[in-house]
Amino acid sequence: MDVVLLTTDPVRLSWARAVLAAEGIDSLVFDEQMSLAEGSIGAFPRRLMVDDALAPRARRLLDEAAQGLGETAPISAPPRRPAPQATGGLAGLVARMLGPRR
Repeated sequence: MDVVLLTTDPVRLSWARAVLAAEGIDSLVFDEQMSLAEGSIGAFPRRLMVDDALAPRARRLLDEAAQGLGETAPISAPPRRPAPQATGGLAGLVARMLGPRR
């Protein structure tokens, strides 16, 4: 599953789920119950998750729907960067510590 929206706004979350459902894309909300831990102050964003294969389409749909409402910037969460290839030994440790080569 991949994050397509990260928000503390329950109205925006509900709207996004409705946009995706209208296009036949199932979604799940992660971290929805964090309000119990945070005291309902909205400090922790909720994550709207969809199937990895549908994530690019879902992001496009959300951004297009937001533009229709006058939003000027994309509202969807950016796609995840692929994880670097795992290697073993000291070289692998150094590579993980320094990040990807450029």
